[in-house]
Amino acid sequence: MIDSHETSLIPPQLPPFLANVFNLKPILPPFLANVFNLKPILGNPSPDEVKVVHEAVRALNNFLHAPELRDTDLSIELSQHLFDVQMACHRQKYPTTVLPTDVVYDPPNLPTYIPVELKSVTGPPSNAEVASVHTALRISESFANEPSIFDPDLHVQLSQHLFDIQLGAR
Repeated sequence: MIDSHETSLIPPQLPPFLANVFNLKPILPPFLANVFNLKPILGNPSPDEVKVVHEAVRALNNFLHAPELRDTDLSIELSQHLFDVQMACHRQKYPTTVLPTDVVYDPPNLPTYIPVELKSVTGPPSNAEVASVHTALRISESFANEPSIFDPDLHVQLSQHLFDIQLGAR
């Protein structure tokens, strides 16, 4: 979330109780900033805000194969930003007032080209349940360079579902 040295970057109009739900965005280099308009996120991120963070991570991962464009600090910052965004989504869906054993994690519906059966998970997931979601996410990622097949919304939903159940395992 926010380090104490970053609090001066929070817009002054934000009430103090919102400081914990304000996620600062990483500063992208021009070749990514021209394509991905990351914005600071206040409160619960919209589906489009979540999707653009995933797209920026995917784009940067493609550039990591070119040594002259490799920026591990940016990769870490984007990963942390994605974690913060996913944590905000998780808190919105699963309030802390619900006991962990009572939480039901519903997976997204999968298209037929992802041959994995995902079921609702109640309480902490088993290793097999986590592995199934992980497999579905990897299959989804394998289509990232096939725009006619790849569904970025489904990818975001699968990633969030994996995040949610992994957090539920803790």
